[in-house]
Amino acid sequence: MTALDPSRRDALVRAREYTKRNDWNALAALRRELPTPLEPEALRLADDVAFALGQLRRHRDAILLVEQAFALEPTWRRASGLAYLHYAAAMCPPRDVPTDARALSRDEAREGFHRWIEDALEREPGSIKDLYRLGVWNAQVESAKDKPALRAFLAAIERYRALPEAERARRGDLTKVYVKALYAGARSALRLGRVALARRLAFACVRADAATDHVAPVFRFDMAGRACAAAGELDHAERAFRLALDADGPPRRDYLYGRLADVALRRGEPDAAAAWIERHTRAERRPAYLWRQLGDIHHAAGRLDEALAAWQAAVEQDRGGKHLTWTRIAAVHAARGDHRRAERTYRKAIDFARRRWSKDHRPALEGLAAIYRDRGKTELADKLLAPLAKAPARRFERTGTEGR
Repeated sequence: MTALDPSRRDALVRAREYTKRNDWNALAALRRELPTPLEPEALRLADDVAFALGQLRRHRDAILLVEQAFALEPTWRRASGLAYLHYAAAMCPPRDVPTDARALSRDEAREGFHRWIEDALEREPGSIKDLYRLGVWNAQVESAKDKPALRAFLAAIERYRALPEAERARRGDLTKVYVKALYAGARSALRLGRVALARRLAFACVRADAATDHVAPVFRFDMAGRACAAAGELDHAERAFRLALDADGPPRRDYLYGRLADVALRRGEPDAAAAWIERHTRAERRPAYLWRQLGDIHHAAGRLDEALAAWQAAVEQDRGGKHLTWTRIAAVHAARGDHRRAERTYRKAIDFARRRWSKDHRPALEGLAAIYRDRGKTELADKLLAPLAKAPARRFERTGTEGR
């Protein structure tokens, strides 16, 4: 092996020192000492510099450098690194990208991630981190593609459990990924209606992470509670949500009062359900999704005026879910026989969903179609529902309370 010249050896020593201090700016500045074009003797330094550029959210610069290194020496580690850089770029809010750096477009990030994650998994099919990132990509970036996401999470979990116990004890980084895969897998399983699997994964996450908190305890207990609630185990669900209220993690807990309200309502206790929200959240600071849920509770108890008042408060505060609330309001108008007002409100829900989310809101379309049929306008109702034939109903729809 050819010995490194003194200047390059000195650069590597400085790179190691900067890495120990997490001085990413100083490490990234060593980019000036890399030869152009890149040479094999400079690959170690190039890898270090690229890592620093990624830490500084200069994803495009990091990707270009790792691609040059990969062309000289293609390895699984560099393919995995390129997949991660595209993944990180997709997850990074534009405001966090340095002003003098050019962020990757969504299409660039998507194309690059798919290219390099496939390459990485061909070279190392059992890579736990790559499988986990593939799962997160499908679950969070690709509009909740939970079937392939769950497959990837389960594969990562299986690979980790197959490791020798000594390696699991030594590789804390893989343990962290394993715990997060359990949590994310439970979430995807729950969305897909695979309740028993979601429950197993959620409880495994609670047990596996008890000493490390790779996933905040408040989220672990919340997921366990959601799985129990979906299984109809309401006592266990309530206990998990109460544990979540007192657990460590981000201070915002309003959504947990919504979970407990849902448990009470499913027990047939609408007054207790309303109390969880009304007593524990201040009206002037109550988020829109809790106003909407409070309206649902009043509606279930037959208190229609209170329901409409709560839903109206939700509409006034909401930015992304107005269509969900307007559909509820329209249904009440329709039930009261006020078809004209119901039609106008359904129309608002449909138009908002198309404008804000570029999608058709099935419940509003079906409600409006029912009104048309009552009026004998069958042809108009069929025309309204025609787009839905091309887009089957999904099992899961985000409502603002499925998780934080």
